[in-house]
Amino acid sequence: MDENQQKNLSKVGKKAGKNAMAGMAATAIYFLSRIALTPIILSYISLTEFGLWSICFVILSYAAVGAVGINTAYVKFTAQYHAEKNLEKMNSLFSTGLLFMLLFALIFYTAIYLLHPWLLGLFHVKAQSMSIAGFMVMGTTLVFCIDFTMGGFRSVLDGLQEIAFTKSVNVGASVFEVILIVIFLPLGMGVKGLLYAYGIKTVAEMLICTVFVFKKLPGFSIGISFISAAAFKELFVYVGKVQVLGAISIFNASLARFVIASFMGLAGTGLFEIGRKFPFTGRNISRAAFTPFFPAASYLGGRWQRGDLAPVGLRIKKYLFLFLASLLIGMVPVIFIYIFNPGAHTLPTALLCAFIGLIIATVTPFLKWLYGTFKEEDKLLETELQSFYLKGLRLLAILNATVFGFLMAVATPLITCWVGNEYIGAAGVMVIISLSNMIHLCTGPATLVFKGINRSGREFEYLIIQLITALLWIPTGTRFMGILGASLGVLASSCLGSIFLFLRTNQAFGITLKQFVKTVLTPTLGPLLVTMTVYVITLILPMHTRIIAGVEVIFLGIFHLALTFTLLWKFFLTADETTPLMNIIKHRLPGKNRG
Repeated sequence: MDENQQKNLSKVGKKAGKNAMAGMAATAIYFLSRIALTPIILSYISLTEFGLWSICFVILSYAAVGAVGINTAYVKFTAQYHAEKNLEKMNSLFSTGLLFMLLFALIFYTAIYLLHPWLLGLFHVKAQSMSIAGFMVMGTTLVFCIDFTMGGFRSVLDGLQEIAFTKSVNVGASVFEVILIVIFLPLGMGVKGLLYAYGIKTVAEMLICTVFVFKKLPGFSIGISFISAAAFKELFVYVGKVQVLGAISIFNASLARFVIASFMGLAGTGLFEIGRKFPFTGRNISRAAFTPFFPAASYLGGRWQRGDLAPVGLRIKKYLFLFLASLLIGMVPVIFIYIFNPGAHTLPTALLCAFIGLIIATVTPFLKWLYGTFKEEDKLLETELQSFYLKGLRLLAILNATVFGFLMAVATPLITCWVGNEYIGAAGVMVIISLSNMIHLCTGPATLVFKGINRSGREFEYLIIQLITALLWIPTGTRFMGILGASLGVLASSCLGSIFLFLRTNQAFGITLKQFVKTVLTPTLGPLLVTMTVYVITLILPMHTRIIAGVEVIFLGIFHLALTFTLLWKFFLTADETTPLMNIIKHRLPGKNRG
């Protein structure tokens, strides 16, 4: 890496680090406020209504397929054109995208209006709840359309690497939403109060981001005259890839709630939602840490040994073989579950075992061909992007082990102090989903880097594996084990796909297994050792009331952070990582000149 590359990496790394810290802080504030609100909300609405509020966003998540593609493109091309100082292309791209999103919003709202009775029927909403359910779905749809249409301005700011600002705006708007909820619920508005607060918050946030874009970019403009066929082509060739990936990701994220609602009704969905609330909070804090990878990768770019994509025919064959291999491998645990639950089927055990043998014999040639193909694929040349990725992944793995390890250790007292013993069944969900997030979220830097350099095929590969196995394992787990089985299905499918993506990314970056273990996995031993210690303490300490449980959680949280920080500082962090922290600490000491 030459001197210019080193300076460029340092500049982008500092910006990304600042954005990551601001994003994590903002996201933590936002979701902690949501966690604090949940007991208040449950005191005014029923668990069924709480499940309905969750289901509204399951339905709407599929609208995000269109939004996630176009907004991701805004971020990528804004970062790229900003580096090129090409404001004209930026105006053309955004105007073209905005027209598309307005048309998409109109079509989507109409479709939901026509289909929402059928959609609610899929979630087994009872006849007496259809009226309020319809109002909630159409109301959230309207707000969502405003969000993903005007959200393009927020994406432009993210592309300019102004993520710290957009997160600050989001926090301010969300605090305003919390205040509105606390006012609306005691007034008797019920679940509709949540909708009204969500709508007001969204409009306020979009207006602020819109104004700031025009202040940040003098000369930025939108209009019919900027719409062009060239911008349309450039935008939607990229968007098409991202939308496929987004559709699969969103479906994977919502599948468990859909299956639970089908098997157990809205009350089961509500209990699952309680269990995933804290892991969901941790997930978004973690995502805020690696969000800057995307604009940074788009800005830095990447060079490949050969530089050309694999032929289309070879890629299609590869995806097909991955699909078949995932299907066959995914069937093996399902067959084993049926073997150990003889009352669930009438087939002889010997026949089921024969099926497993046949699957292994069939899948072996697929795996051999895939292994050979992957070894021969193009590799990224040694650039600043590789160092940026590996250092970022290391710190993210430490963060995930710290946050989700603590949630796993204190799941029982945390659920008890938060919503009470009547919802203690959600503690198991919290443990399983936390473990899933701890592993799966480490794939974020890889997927965002590949998107930033327009090589998103590797993300598609791992999503194929995750999707097929989730379709097999989540319904099977829910049938035999309820919400815990659904959670285990989420864990197993996400981990299998994640391990595959790590191997593929290491191959592309030329990272050896030894280097990956030493750099990324070894530092997580510190937080995980503390996690086991905290869990043992929870088994010893008494826990009879919500107040006592809350005191335990606070005490254990302080203990967990202090011991984790000590272990990391003494045994795992490098001088490059501890020096900036020491400078910050010295800078903040009383009496120091901050000049």
